[in-house]
Amino acid sequence: MLERIDIIPDLIPKDQTFNSFKDCLVWIKENVKNDSLNSEN
Repeated sequence: MLERIDIIPDLIPKDQTFNSFKDCLVWIKENVKNDSLNSEN
């Protein structure tokens, strides 16, 4: 469906679509840096 309305690949690259939420979380943990988790408030 998202391909039919041109969200994939125009807005979201095909290599950043995942078969499961778990696969998505693995990718996020490996590729997204979150400094707010490491900073002291």
